[in-house]
Amino acid sequence: FGRMESFRHGKMTLTHWESELNENDKITVVGTLEELNSVQEVLGDVDPESLSFNRKEFDIVRIFVSNPEV
Repeated sequence: FGRMESFRHGKMTLTHWESELNENDKITVVGTLEELNSVQEVLGDVDPESLSFNRKEFDIVRIFVSNPEV
């Protein structure tokens, strides 16, 4: 998971190990098609609106790891 929009609190947060999901929350999920289908079976319907396009609170950047020291 990445971003989470809390229906109860009305705000966007970044998920962490202690995040709690509640009914009507929205989350961003990343994985293979098989993994995404499995998550959908457990959590519910796919929301047609992407949280990735909501950049009010958090932005997105892809970084190429080019440092050989990493």
